[in-house]
Amino acid sequence: MNKVVNLDNAIFINPSIPPITSLPESVMLTMCDYSVVNYSYNWFERLSINCPHSIKNSVKKRQAEYLAGRFMARCSLKKLGFQCVDIPIGKHRNPLWPYNILGSITHTQSKAICLITYKCNYQYLGVDLERILALTLIAEIKNSIINKQEKDIIDNSQLSFEQAFTLSFSAKESLFKALYPSVGYYFDFSAAEIVRICCKNNTFKIRLTQNLTDILKKDMVFSGIFCIVDTSMLTIILQ
Repeated sequence: MNKVVNLDNAIFINPSIPPITSLPESVMLTMCDYSVVNYSYNWFERLSINCPHSIKNSVKKRQAEYLAGRFMARCSLKKLGFQCVDIPIGKHRNPLWPYNILGSITHTQSKAICLITYKCNYQYLGVDLERILALTLIAEIKNSIINKQEKDIIDNSQLSFEQAFTLSFSAKESLFKALYPSVGYYFDFSAAEIVRICCKNNTFKIRLTQNLTDILKKDMVFSGIFCIVDTSMLTIILQ
């Protein structure tokens, strides 16, 4: 996918090459750069994507990121053989995928990513992209994001503290997206902890610290992959 989508000579969405090429063939990852400055509401009609009422009444930035994410979702679904389909928004702003699909969408202020696969292949899937957090912000939020054991792992990783902390933050967001369809309710950052960061093969492990369901129990471990995309951290849970 390398075609630039153009409207009135203003580039809004520019599909780009995904940074991770080691995913199984049945897992589709699509990514694009998008411009809030060049966004206008008629892009929804141009791309034949439905705009929910809650999005229509939101600010321009929210409309642009929603549209870019849904466009990437459509591109991913097309690669799996699906024709143009709508991906509605759930009551907790979660995408509502076709019945046999697992999917996850993430975005920053300028990038949107979608990851999907068939439910018959995997049970849990989540993706998250976060701008590398500044030390000043980390100082304000770290006590609500990581515990002492996690700080030791972050301090001893080969990443900078900002990168490793952002990885931990992002990994927990990916885990939430992966588990939410099974859990059905919000759980906070203390429900899981990073137990390993390996920079040799860009992987991490994250463990539940409490029971979430009868199946998702304390000490259950999930594996993930990460990479740095420009000035952002990308994490994926696929299990």
